[in-house]
Amino acid sequence: MKNTILKFLVICLMTQSYVVGAFAQANTGPLDLDKLQMMVESGELVAKLKSGELSQDQYEYQYNTYVDLIESGGETAFVKPAAEREFETIADEALANDKDFKDIGSVSNVDELQTYSDKQVAGYGDWGFHFVYIGKDGSRKVLTARKMNTPVRPASTMKLFSTNLAFDLGTYNLGSMKELLQHSRNGMADSALRSAAKSSQYTNFVIPADSYLKTPGLLGYSMYDSTERKSQIIDATILKGCAIMKSVYSSLEDSSKFHSVNGSGLQSSGKDTELQENKVTPRLETALLEKILANKEKYAKYKLLLPTPGGSGTLAARFKSGRTLAKIYAKTGTLGATKALAGFAETSKGTIVFSVIGDHLKGMGVAEAMSGPIENLVFAHIKYLKDKGL
Repeated sequence: MKNTILKFLVICLMTQSYVVGAFAQANTGPLDLDKLQMMVESGELVAKLKSGELSQDQYEYQYNTYVDLIESGGETAFVKPAAEREFETIADEALANDKDFKDIGSVSNVDELQTYSDKQVAGYGDWGFHFVYIGKDGSRKVLTARKMNTPVRPASTMKLFSTNLAFDLGTYNLGSMKELLQHSRNGMADSALRSAAKSSQYTNFVIPADSYLKTPGLLGYSMYDSTERKSQIIDATILKGCAIMKSVYSSLEDSSKFHSVNGSGLQSSGKDTELQENKVTPRLETALLEKILANKEKYAKYKLLLPTPGGSGTLAARFKSGRTLAKIYAKTGTLGATKALAGFAETSKGTIVFSVIGDHLKGMGVAEAMSGPIENLVFAHIKYLKDKGL
């Protein structure tokens, strides 16, 4: 009887967010997506919150809609959580996934941190993550890992790979690159990749004859991008850029599993075959991020291009907890049933390099994934290191 009551209370707590979202939508009225994007990026939406014209719930609903719109290329902005959303049957796992439960308790070692982290994603689809702590003294320690070598769709975290290449080659304006990463511009990401492919360094580069990029049907394939109201075409220059990335990143761990078809991570959810899908592993992403971090001069510049909590871009309204414990610089990713976050969290004595990717999620929108499992995972690792004096 006691367990039944507890489970009932857990479900009530977890469904509260749906009620709040519905209330916010009802009291905001239908959203004009063009106007919403303009309001967010001009600062007008924040101004409405500060003036009291919008409540906190209304603001968060509209901002979350904007993030989902931008990140998914417009495909998933109004996808409602599945009515048959599956909750955990074990009460403590359900509690662990609720966005209001930030206290990780007495986590005294990495084994306990791993157990806590696994609970965050249990029952919500295919999740992979990898957290590595790099000390300022050069020390390295893997904190947690889950399916870190399993290929999954990276969504917009693919932009880390395309922008890193263009950054190193100096082929794309850094001001434009910041706009690209901060607001997850799909067309600009492909432009950055094209700029790299056209670099004089790769004038004579030829796509290997046995590459998947030579497969008939890939050249000319189009993916509709609702945010730019046009199809993003996989042209010959994009394919060359993908082949260059495959070559450049061949020294990274898990590089054999790198499968890119564009620079943005965009794909037409539910329509593309495996051939047209971008695939990476969490370990491959952290390997790239570790390489960026190792070059201190580069890292100091590149991190400032990424979204930050409380700053600008797609993380502006995220991580309300833990902002004072670490400086977070990370790329978000949203594409249909895929939600991701990869980047850096600077602590007092080092930096956490991390990648979290949830694929084939069940009934979880961008707001729930970010404020639930993803945010909880990042926060838990930051809190663990703080408690250890790191």
